[in-house]
Amino acid sequence: MVNHSHEPCTAEDLEVRPLSDHEWRVGDRRQDERSPEKVLGYIHHYGSTFEVLNIEVPHQNLTFDRLESAVASFAAQQDSSNESSRQLNLGAVIGMR
Repeated sequence: MVNHSHEPCTAEDLEVRPLSDHEWRVGDRRQDERSPEKVLGYIHHYGSTFEVLNIEVPHQNLTFDRLESAVASFAAQQDSSNESSRQLNLGAVIGMR
């Protein structure tokens, strides 16, 4: 399933919901909770790495050493000159169950 029908997300559009102590669902906060376009993908914590399953690119395996980096991988690519100054505020995007 690929969700090509929605606009790309910025970091502010991301919503992270814990599914367990080692799994998170990443969603687009602009979409209705019941909409299939809501779910962007999942993050799974294995040992010291965070593995990303992005529904937009299902055959791409991405791993990160920090949860913040894994979440940021779902945001639309920004201008590279602005990339170093942009920080993801993980506390602002993680939702509580």
